[in-house]
Amino acid sequence: MAVNGEIVLTNTDTILYLLELGRGEEKMIGYIRPKDRCAVGQCRFVEIKKLGYLCPAHKTTPKRFFIDLFYKGKRVKLYSDKQGRVLDSYGLTLNLLSHINFEIKNHSFDPSKYIRQELEAYYVSNLLDRFLASKIDTLAPSYKSDYKRCVSVAKNFFGVKDARELRKLDIINYGSSCSRMGHFISP
Repeated sequence: MAVNGEIVLTNTDTILYLLELGRGEEKMIGYIRPKDRCAVGQCRFVEIKKLGYLCPAHKTTPKRFFIDLFYKGKRVKLYSDKQGRVLDSYGLTLNLLSHINFEIKNHSFDPSKYIRQELEAYYVSNLLDRFLASKIDTLAPSYKSDYKRCVSVAKNFFGVKDARELRKLDIINYGSSCSRMGHFISP
């Protein structure tokens, strides 16, 4: 229902739900913000805590979000998660903000793991491409095709996984995969 141009909630269950959302929770470090304005009238979106953003005038929602926080005295804006996925839903962004708060409390937060340009430098496939480019000219011609094949197999297995996130289990799984596929690697 609209009163004097403002939307008033009349459903008592909805009002009680929204009032209960903020009780008993710690304050989050950082904010979720929409990346753009309303496409219809360039209005600002209004946040409904824990539910999302809405343009009250046009009933539209944003298509992109970012996390805005201060960390070690610097403003950090994060537009993607650790896998480089764009923050295209409020729920995904809220989950990421919760995870970032967990990392901050446990002193393991590194903003470079969330910035897409910095992430791409650590993708296993990109590192393997750079390694192959630097190494291929030093190899004997008879080894070049096998070397390229081995690098290609590793790139297909690891893809865009962050090299900083690789664990011993990943390497063991890679070795097992090579054995199953008939790509033998020497110990």
